[in-house]
Amino acid sequence: MKILQTNPYNYQMAKRPNFGQVNKQAIHHAVAEYTPRLFYNPVNFNKGEDALNLVNRYMNRMYSEIDEFKVAGSSILQPSEIPMSLLYRIADKEIPKMERHAKQRVLYIVTGRMGSGKTTFVNDHGLFDYCYSPDADCIKPLLPGYEEKGSDFVHKASCNINFANLSEALSRGINSVLQTATTLERIDSIISEAKLNGYKDIVLVHIDTNEENAIKRTKERAAKCGRAVDPEAIRLRKYIDEIVPVYQNPEKGISQLIVYNNDGDFPIQVKNIYVNK
Repeated sequence: MKILQTNPYNYQMAKRPNFGQVNKQAIHHAVAEYTPRLFYNPVNFNKGEDALNLVNRYMNRMYSEIDEFKVAGSSILQPSEIPMSLLYRIADKEIPKMERHAKQRVLYIVTGRMGSGKTTFVNDHGLFDYCYSPDADCIKPLLPGYEEKGSDFVHKASCNINFANLSEALSRGINSVLQTATTLERIDSIISEAKLNGYKDIVLVHIDTNEENAIKRTKERAAKCGRAVDPEAIRLRKYIDEIVPVYQNPEKGISQLIVYNNDGDFPIQVKNIYVNK
């Protein structure tokens, strides 16, 4: 299956230089031939049992990394501080979101620095319509301590819940898109899990931007909506620069690697490789 083999010229023409906005109709025309369509499946699940299973995923993932929590001491939210009732509410919300999407076993992993434009890319290409999208930023405000101690305090817990939601979606064969600045080891584990669940179309989209542009954009975003990011957190993630050369290797298991440079006024596609045809 061809996925997101957009015509770079069409994508660029879809931008409105005078207004800095995106002509979404033109974007959809550019990708329509290659992107899986959304099918609304009837939401058919045992709410109580499914929520319990998903909450168990949350707890298993958080407690499997308990040593990392302990090393951080009281500086981040501990699993024991999260009410079970809250985890059930999160699970009850996520399961129906998953089940609304097609079960074609397609996974997009969108990587890049914080502030590189991952969410903008996913939105511009309509992937929120076609795929389930676990989002740690939506979970953070729900967690205890977020208002008083900020995003960093709940970051670890929200990421673990987020990856557990992705695991649940993959176990159901649901089309999914993950936006992440995580490590290569975590990406490897996601790819392995997807393949174990029968996913053959695994597309890695990397949004490349330099550190200073990423820092500038996160500051602008913080001024608009309060989502502040420590510039040092961007600088420390040196492994981001290794993603493209590493995942060109067919042994890594992805089907397609697409790279955009987003240091200019709009993203420009610079690479599109079918790694495993």
